Formats: sequence, C-alpha cells, structure tokens
Amino acid sequence: NKITKNTVCILIAFIWLYSLLWAILPLVGWGYYGPEPFGISCTIAWSKFHNSSNGFSFILSMFLLCTVLPALTIVACYLGIAWKVHKAYQEIQNIDRIPNAAKLERKLTLMAVLISVAFLSSWTPYAAASFWSIFNSSASLQPVVTLLPCLFAKSSTAYNPLIYYVFSRTFRGEVRKLQRCCAWRGHSFSSDASAGNAAPGVWSG
Repeated sequence: NKITKNTVCILIAFIWLYSLLWAILPLVGWGYYGPEPFGISCTIAWSKFHNSSNGFSFILSMFLLCTVLPALTIVACYLGIAWKVHKAYQEIQNIDRIPNAAKLERKLTLMAVLISVAFLSSWTPYAAASFWSIFNSSASLQPVVTLLPCLFAKSSTAYNPLIYYVFSRTFRGEVRKLQRCCAWRGHSFSSDASAGNAAPGVWSG
C-alpha cells in the first residue's frame, strides 16, 4: 500500500508532539533539568534522582517509552519488511526476476540490521551512563566518559540518511534534486546580490 502525504504529515506531527510531551514533563514537576556533567549543555538532571521515587519513575518511564519502545518498533518494522520481501521472493515464478528479488532481499535485510544497530549503539551508552548517574555519584565518571555517550546519542539523527543514501537509489535521486535546487537558489541569490551591488556604481557614474 502506498503511503500518502497526509499519512506522513500525521506521523511527523505525532513524533513532534510525543517529543514535546517528554520535554515538557520536567517543567511541570516530573523529572528535572540541569547541566550535563561536562557543563556545556543542558539535559535531564540524572544526579538529582538519588532516593527520589518521583524522579526514578520518570527515568524508568522515559527509558522504556523513549528508548526501548522505539528500538523494538524499528527492529520489528524492518524485520517485517525483510520477511515480506523474502516471502515475495519465494513466490516469484519468473526465473528472470529471481536475481533482482534476491538482491533486493539482501539489501533490505542489511539496511534493517544497520539501522537497528545504529540506533542501539548510539543510545545504549547514553542510557547506561544515565542509569549510572542515578545510582552513583556523577563525580565518579570522567568528563570524557560522560561526553562520548552524549555525542553518540546526538549523532543518531545522521545515521539513517547516510544508510539510506548508500542503499537507496531513489533517495540518492531526491538528494541530488535537492542539491540542484539549493545550488540554483544560491546562484540566483548571488546574482541578485551582485546586481544590487552594481546598481549604486552605475548610478554614481
């Protein structure tokens, strides 16, 4: 079934609203905000959750609903896609189409594995460091130990586009269209700027 534009817009709006909900909860008293251990950004104040049932319930809920649930959803969806392609490959009667179907099956399976591993590897260190800060003093962790999990977590948004760019010809085509569009706009803007800078010279002459 083809996904419509309205469906995509609804899903994106739901993701933003879901993220906004978890961002607002510490502001209304469930959870705390504070500086990260290395002091250059703000995050959930993990160290304030010692002996706090309210804070621990927030962290546990956030871990289950914002890390475990998305991870299971990603793994289940991509395994489902790979299984559908595998079943379709088995039902193909035309011998000429089998090599292409087998290649697509391998590509989708590899994409599923890479996307799932990228999500888990980027967020698992952050979750581990966060739970350590709850049950132990934050001073027991070196700054680099707290910095690296944050960098891994914040780089997670870059993995999916890279994976799709490598494996999807359609995605590469759309990226090239976007590049051409941006280049055309940049050229148009520079031309307008040059014309605007040249105009005073013409008038003054």
